[in-house]
Amino acid sequence: MKARDVDGLFDTIEEWNTEVRAAREERRPPHPPDDVRTRRGIVSITTQHRILATLRNALNWAVKRRAEYGLEYNPCSSVELPPEERDPARVWSPEQVAVFLEEAENDPLYLLFRLALLRGLRHGEACGIRVCDVSKATGHISIVQTVLQFGGRIVMDTPKSQASKRLVSVDEATRTLMKAHVTGLRKKRPAAGEPWSEEALLFARPDGRPYAPDRVSARFKEISAAAGLPVIKFHEARHTAASLGLEAGLDVKVVSTQLGHSTTRITQDLYTHVREAVLDDAAEKVIALLPERPKKAMGARS
Repeated sequence: MKARDVDGLFDTIEEWNTEVRAAREERRPPHPPDDVRTRRGIVSITTQHRILATLRNALNWAVKRRAEYGLEYNPCSSVELPPEERDPARVWSPEQVAVFLEEAENDPLYLLFRLALLRGLRHGEACGIRVCDVSKATGHISIVQTVLQFGGRIVMDTPKSQASKRLVSVDEATRTLMKAHVTGLRKKRPAAGEPWSEEALLFARPDGRPYAPDRVSARFKEISAAAGLPVIKFHEARHTAASLGLEAGLDVKVVSTQLGHSTTRITQDLYTHVREAVLDDAAEKVIALLPERPKKAMGARS
């Protein structure tokens, strides 16, 4: 394999992208040449960088075993892609979070939204919490399963990474709300003819079935609009939780653990957009370090 082969791969991907874009504009099915994918969509520059990184790692392994594979160097080293550009994550200010929580206070999913905005849970993680995952003594939440949605099919799965399996701390007010929520579930389920179990989901439909993550996201946007707030994606509630933690002065390691990131580098890369108010406050804190000096009198002679 040579560098031109890897370049050819990404040239092909760009040809496919061009055809998919043209098909969308012309409102017809796309027909990229030699494309055997069942779903023909745009391969973003972010995904292309991931493809290159995966291929580079695989070929590094082959280079180390050059006697077996005959590969003297990694051709990916000579391949360059356009820079990966991330759209800055949209986040709410503390004031906007408070407005949302007030608007959502009587919604069945209020507590789920609260956990997302304050503790950074993914919607699949929040939908997968069982009553037994909440410590009765401390209120800590163990993230051990997640709800995934494939079209109209809902399945339970393990968290996306080892770091995602984590213990989430909650504030005292949220602990009180969770206790009241569980008490309500213990009364409602049997009354609805559903047997009670500690394995029951903390957030579920009246019959005990899990909420579809798409439905949770849609309800989040509906409440945002009703509150007159900028409508952000549910995943941006997670970004908001991270920003709130950083604004509160938490160490990036603490925020990273809270979010279930495998390294602090991920957290630092994602949340470099700390709000202006924090930067302004930082400027004031720096100047406050300087000792005050007596002012020279105007016109004073030496």
